[in-house]
Amino acid sequence: MTFYTSQSYRQDQVSIGSSDLDLLQSISIDSDVRDSKEHWVSEAQRREDILYFSIFLDRELLGQILLHDINIHTGESLVAYHLFRTQMRGHGYGTKALYLLQSYVLSHTLLKKLVIITSRDNLASQRLALKCGFQYVGASREDPVNDMVFEWHVPLNSR
Repeated sequence: MTFYTSQSYRQDQVSIGSSDLDLLQSISIDSDVRDSKEHWVSEAQRREDILYFSIFLDRELLGQILLHDINIHTGESLVAYHLFRTQMRGHGYGTKALYLLQSYVLSHTLLKKLVIITSRDNLASQRLALKCGFQYVGASREDPVNDMVFEWHVPLNSR
């Protein structure tokens, strides 16, 4: 796995697809997500349990969304996402990107469950998860005070 390299998935002007590493290294990114972008690009280059997609608005690189800690034995994967610039948040682009990732999971994987772990103070991420059909299931084991867990069970009848 690592970086997704096949056809893009599109809804309206938003798409998820292949990443251009040179562009990812040179693009201007707000400081609140810079470390996350660097972490996931680096991890995707070395780990086999990650599938990294870039998020685009038309042809403009907008962010990242990825499956990580993919476990083929349990059929589960964690999901991470970030829009790189603050002014692009709150317009529904992240929601569309997550819907597109769910479409990919439905049509190209045998995964049974996706999991999002977000901080209690990240209301936008919580809303995004709920809009996309994820259910709140409780606090995380790793940080029960600060983190919340949301799960989406892949519909079996849609395969």
